[in-house]
Amino acid sequence: MMMHSILLPTLGADSTFLIALVLMAAGFVHGSVGFSFAMISTPILAMGMDLSSAILITLFPTIFINAASIGTIKGWQKMARKHLSFALLALTGSVLGTLILVAWDARWMKLLLALMIFLYLALGRLRVEFEFVNRSPKASFVSFALIGGMLGGITNNMSPILIIYALTKRYPKEESIVFMNLSFLLGKLSQIAVFLLMGRWLGLTTLLYTTAAALGGFYLGAKVRKYIPERTYVGIVKGMLLLIAVAIVMRYLYTS
Repeated sequence: MMMHSILLPTLGADSTFLIALVLMAAGFVHGSVGFSFAMISTPILAMGMDLSSAILITLFPTIFINAASIGTIKGWQKMARKHLSFALLALTGSVLGTLILVAWDARWMKLLLALMIFLYLALGRLRVEFEFVNRSPKASFVSFALIGGMLGGITNNMSPILIIYALTKRYPKEESIVFMNLSFLLGKLSQIAVFLLMGRWLGLTTLLYTTAAALGGFYLGAKVRKYIPERTYVGIVKGMLLLIAVAIVMRYLYTS
């Protein structure tokens, strides 16, 4: 099978710099709040390229950032063991979603990405009680993991599904961070396997460049986390995500 690489240097210096800037900014947000790297970087990159390429570029940075996020939580090993079965099931859904993405990569998938952002933003306002999560724990466990993984494979964003599940189960903040990042981490590993099998990958220089930019932003965000009022900062991030989602929809409608 012929391996196709997407090399950032071929995009030109300006494009390479902008991609690094996007990844660094998304890393900063993730470092300061514990998640959101893929939710911010993917839709911004997808406005200038196909969705599968945007996801491919974020894969390695996401893996390192997820691992770093888990490692910052005291007692993460016990929490990771508790949620490993959920993450493995989400991995299965992610494989299916990524296969759909790589084989199809239809333009409407970008609208699905925007929808996932709108759902995330609506979670704070919707007072919907997902009672069946606690009433039917086994069924909800399987459905949330598979659906979350599948949506993560297609859009690179399973945050809304994971947040709904974590909130309904009333996980503490630090446990929620481990739960979400572990699910993302295994999902990204499965996406790497699918992209490799489908003959798509990045050059080594690109992998190092994108990962370094994202990790630089992440560690900077982690350093300044305690100096930023969380409520104000989260409001700014949500406003930015809203603008990104609206821009995706408008771009889709304008180019249709």
